[in-house]
Amino acid sequence: MGKIAKSTQIKTFCMASGERYCVLIDQRTGIPLSRPNLFVTTQIRNRSLSLSAMEAALNGIQILLVFCEDRGIDLEGRFLRCEFFRTNELDSIRDFCQKRFEPGKSSAESKVLKFEVARTRVEKATEYSRLTEVAEYLEWLSGYLARGAPRFSGLDNKYISVSQSRRESTGNAEMGLPARSCTCQHASWN
Repeated sequence: MGKIAKSTQIKTFCMASGERYCVLIDQRTGIPLSRPNLFVTTQIRNRSLSLSAMEAALNGIQILLVFCEDRGIDLEGRFLRCEFFRTNELDSIRDFCQKRFEPGKSSAESKVLKFEVARTRVEKATEYSRLTEVAEYLEWLSGYLARGAPRFSGLDNKYISVSQSRRESTGNAEMGLPARSCTCQHASWN
């Protein structure tokens, strides 16, 4: 992933058709990040969800990318090697999603997050939303990478642990939010 994560920006724009859209771009190059944007297009936009749903998904992904960068985690490389998150890393992701990030400069066309952690925590609903977006992206990404990797052929029903059970500790039942466990079913050793 390199140093992409901290220099990413969610850019919002209007297409010629009038449809509003957003993409996650590398601020240094201005180039959209392929996999996060493919996820948003295929999993959010194609379900006819709103621009704000697309922005929420990209925000969660952006936070995950910063988490991985800070810890030197090559997310795609690890998935391709069938090395998934350990329990302590899932706990750390949960903790990272609880943090409030200072907003950066923004205009009508872009949203930039300054990844300097503030001392306060976000509301539980925000944390829950971030964790949901992270888990859904990880599930999708592992499936996307599994399709194109020869080392995954001949394997089925393997569970890639991207459990959202860590959300249980945030008190989601009290907020009326469903508790669910999200796993990727891709391959198991036969």
